[in-house]
Amino acid sequence: MPVQFRGRDTASDLFKPGERCHLAGSYLCETCRLADRNTVVQVEDGAIFPLCPDCTDMDMGWRRREMSG
Repeated sequence: MPVQFRGRDTASDLFKPGERCHLAGSYLCETCRLADRNTVVQVEDGAIFPLCPDCTDMDMGWRRREMSG
């Protein structure tokens, strides 16, 4: 079951640069993923999501990366 936070499904929602992170972990740039790149950042709880260092899309978003078990 996905983690819920204030009505947001944090397992599948996109988080935009400048938003505050409410669940620490690894986040994958969705724009890079669609371009077959694998740009991942570690974001701590309470930190602000950054812009992606590897793409020029200012409307990019971060998606929580699920760890395979």
